[in-house]
Amino acid sequence: MRIAPRNGGAISCYDSFMYDDRKQIVIDKIKHILQNNKNEPLDCLGSYIVGATLARDDWEDVFQDNYPLLDEIAELGAELETTEDTEYAANIIHEIKEKLSQINWYNKIMKQNEQAILARDMIQMIRENADNSDVLEYLDSFAFSLARGLKDSSVVSWDDLASVCDQRYYSLNNNNPVPLNVELLNQCERSIQKFLPKVHDS
Repeated sequence: MRIAPRNGGAISCYDSFMYDDRKQIVIDKIKHILQNNKNEPLDCLGSYIVGATLARDDWEDVFQDNYPLLDEIAELGAELETTEDTEYAANIIHEIKEKLSQINWYNKIMKQNEQAILARDMIQMIRENADNSDVLEYLDSFAFSLARGLKDSSVVSWDDLASVCDQRYYSLNNNNPVPLNVELLNQCERSIQKFLPKVHDS
């Protein structure tokens, strides 16, 4: 069963997790290139970076606007490929490494925010579908998968959310419904508040 996400809600989180996979592949390639295990000239490293970024068929559609820091690294790679100034080339390498550090920091913050937003939307769906065993079963499976996939990087008690869904949908399917564990749901909701984007008064 597939649940239609709310407009402006969970769908952006689902998409962002998918795009994160592609982004991470590019980042890992760039990191590997910068290791320069074969001690190749810096202009060669620039060519490899261009190949890992600007030369991708999906660069303009997926990366260029969505990941500006990666796009800046790609442009630096293009400069590195063509410059004959060794000092300037070394400075470009340093700048690329700095931007990778920024991306690593940004990813950590964004992933926490995205998890919290996704959990907030999931908690709302659990409350609204407390009598729908199909929806609860789907959310149970999804939360369980997130708990296994995120592991130590998780900022959400996904196992607790899965447990809430599991208990309720199982009891509904057996015609012996137990109340939704609102206390545990509230606890999960409180735990994500510090990771949610701040709402500024207009």
